[in-house]
Amino acid sequence: MSASETRKLLIVDDDEGIQRQLRWAFSDVKASVAGSRGEALEKVRRDPPQVVILDLAMPPDLEGPGEGFAALEEILAFDPLIRVIVASGNDERENAVMAIKLGAYDFCSKPVDLDVLKLIVDRAFYLHGLETEIRRMKAPPRAAPLKNFITEDKEL
Repeated sequence: MSASETRKLLIVDDDEGIQRQLRWAFSDVKASVAGSRGEALEKVRRDPPQVVILDLAMPPDLEGPGEGFAALEEILAFDPLIRVIVASGNDERENAVMAIKLGAYDFCSKPVDLDVLKLIVDRAFYLHGLETEIRRMKAPPRAAPLKNFITEDKEL
């Protein structure tokens, strides 16, 4: 990730207290919140984050992981480079395994240890930056906008 690129984090949880706590914990990045799958997908499409912290239990199914899994799949379908960290109180082993199988970067049980979550989020930002740089380097060179123009600018 270049030094000029803003680190963007999306926190997806229907609990406003958790939203506030995580925004405060990640005050060093541009953090936004969403309380539902629909709101999360709207924010991902409008201003894609590099990292998402995602709860599994969301309205209308507050008891099951279905909405969270659907959100995970739709976020990654939009951009597979987004690093999604599932942080859920629904910590049954099969949910953690399914989240990783669907492409989640990591899984944390709630209540989360903020120091551990910060480490995971920092690693996710770092990995996203590396993958973005690799993708940029593999892209075909863009055509120079001016022909027969001498410059030291390597971008032209």
